[in-house]
Amino acid sequence: MDKAREALEELLNDPIVRLVMASDGVEPEEVRSLFGSGQDESDEEEAELPALQMIASSPCGQGMCCI
Repeated sequence: MDKAREALEELLNDPIVRLVMASDGVEPEEVRSLFGSGQDESDEEEAELPALQMIASSPCGQGMCCI
C-alpha cells in the first residue's frame, strides 16, 4: 500500500472524521472511490490548484468563516 493510501485509511479510521462524514451522509467507500479516480487522473495530468485568493475568499469578506 502506498503512502497516500495509508494516509487516507488513517484519516478514514479517525473517529472525529467518521462523525463528520456521518453528519454529511458520506460513506468511507465513496471517499475511497473518489480518491482512486483522482489518483487515475493525476497520472494523466498534474492537478491544478485554485489560487490562494480563491480559497480564502468568502461572501462576507471574512475569509473562510462563513463558507
